[in-house]
Amino acid sequence: MEPWVLQVVPCACTAADAVEAVAIVGAHTPREALGTEEQKAAQARVALFQLQRTGSWKLMGMSDPLAMNVSAQMLGVQIVQAVDFDHDGRAAILVNSASLAPRYLDGVYHLYGWKDAAWQRLWTTTSYYDNTTLPEQPDYATQVGWPEWKDHNGDGAEDIVFHVIRRTYAREAPGFADTAHVEGETYSTVLFEWSGSGFLLTDGN
Repeated sequence: MEPWVLQVVPCACTAADAVEAVAIVGAHTPREALGTEEQKAAQARVALFQLQRTGSWKLMGMSDPLAMNVSAQMLGVQIVQAVDFDHDGRAAILVNSASLAPRYLDGVYHLYGWKDAAWQRLWTTTSYYDNTTLPEQPDYATQVGWPEWKDHNGDGAEDIVFHVIRRTYAREAPGFADTAHVEGETYSTVLFEWSGSGFLLTDGN
């Protein structure tokens, strides 16, 4: 296995005065070892590193796996932001992971906070969806969503207002989507409120 590290982001996750960084880490098996034409990518994870007094970096912990075992060229995981939504000086880490397969796209947001010496998943939802290159689907659509941080209930912690745009497409004669012709487009928002341990879907009232 050949390890790799992507997108190192400075942060303070375990304590407000900690000098830390998060990174996407993983590994892949060379094609020569597999006897195939493609390399095999291991599941990516979010790793937290802390600077020690000796000047070395200590691995504090890693998240659960974020992406499917796919080819290394198709593995898509990105740290979107480090956000201190509850203003305690410690950042939570928002990550977007892509589950990629031939001719299909699907993405998921994951929000991690550090608690009890480990990453805790605070929130997850679909970030994007696209099935327009698959044949013979009941309907064809693309969907993209993004979070806005806003204190909705006045408790001092920022909640998540999640914005979603969904487009549907006509069907071509062979059974594929005609992406040049949008049949419909909708915009909506969904509210997730901070409960003290995670973000919960609410009706916004």
